[in-house]
Amino acid sequence: MQRYYGQLYRKIFIAQNHKIVEELAQNFQKGLMQNIYRKEVVPRVYAKLFLELQNSIKTGLELNKEVDAQYSFADIHSDIFIRGILSSKGLEKYKQLIQDK
Repeated sequence: MQRYYGQLYRKIFIAQNHKIVEELAQNFQKGLMQNIYRKEVVPRVYAKLFLELQNSIKTGLELNKEVDAQYSFADIHSDIFIRGILSSKGLEKYKQLIQDK
């Protein structure tokens, strides 16, 4: 789609990213109110950062080749990012979710 309908692709990509940022920001805000995330988390900034990093991973195919087949680079990035923004309460909940998986 990007190759043949570049302008349409960009419009869809921008709209999709805007929606994802809004949803992530709402999640971060909710987590802040529940003391799951550290107080320093700025919801919209962290949402945009997370999305930009995820998008860059999609285009970084060389990185994906270097990661063990059972893990995706995006999953590893998500885990590192999430652990970095969690409060101690949030980290305990996160560890429990992983164990229950």
